[in-house]
Amino acid sequence: LARVFHEQHQTGDGVKSLCTYRDEFREWAAGRYEARPDREVRARITKCTKSEFDLLTKLALADGGNSKEPVTAQKVTTALVANILQAVASMNCVPSSIEAPAWLDDEGPWPPHELLSARNGILHVPSYIKGKPCFLPPTPRLFSTTALPYDIDLSAPKPRVWLAFLNALFGDDLESQEALRRWFGYVLLPDTSEHKILMFVGPKRSGKGTVARVLSEVIGKANVAGPTLASLSERFGLSQLIDKTLAVIADARLSGRSDAAVIAERLLAVSGEDAQSIDRKNLPPITCTLPTRFMLLTNETPRIADSSGALA
Repeated sequence: LARVFHEQHQTGDGVKSLCTYRDEFREWAAGRYEARPDREVRARITKCTKSEFDLLTKLALADGGNSKEPVTAQKVTTALVANILQAVASMNCVPSSIEAPAWLDDEGPWPPHELLSARNGILHVPSYIKGKPCFLPPTPRLFSTTALPYDIDLSAPKPRVWLAFLNALFGDDLESQEALRRWFGYVLLPDTSEHKILMFVGPKRSGKGTVARVLSEVIGKANVAGPTLASLSERFGLSQLIDKTLAVIADARLSGRSDAAVIAERLLAVSGEDAQSIDRKNLPPITCTLPTRFMLLTNETPRIADSSGALA
């Protein structure tokens, strides 16, 4: 039954689209491996098993004249579903040592951290800049936990409304416009080697929220987290950043009860590509490097304790 269920999750090129990764089920869809809760997989296993049992019952009824035993329907029990779930989990396990994005089989044509996954394919940005062949069809062989929720259009026109908004926002400050443009590009790719955090300081109704909403739509809302500074110091504070390429802290403020030292430590560690031990609710803890970039929106500079000056 587990093999029957697993065979139903196979792409056209023979790759199994359902796997387990760090004690979670993952399913490839729209260019990325999305987390699937156990209860959803259990429900699908139950439905598949019931269909198989119904098929066996129909076959037995069709051949009822040759059997001395009465035909009875088999029950899909909780214990049976649990056994099938365990068998399915063992059939396609991605090692926890793999950091997404990564090629699952042989080395791919390009380094995975230079790739931009989207709904209609994979774009190699350096080749695109150089005018070389740069596009691959979507494939589950690229283990990526994030992808753009729309099709990449290499012939798209310039965003005139957006550029007009930036001119209205910054005026002649071309350096700020260029910094924001670089930040958008930095958040799009899975490469975090710049070790940067963006802090957007300005009065109310100065465009901070609009910029954050546009960026969230560009990279996909499923790839964005919305933590507070205080939540970063909590036990499960880092778990909300797993698989998220951007964390927008919309109102960066700290109360006297927050541990500013722990907050500064985690901001520095995540942006600096340091491995983090992360506690997860109802799951074993993991140690990994988070792909998250922080974007702080604030009316006034928050007071975060950092005597070394590394955060600044």
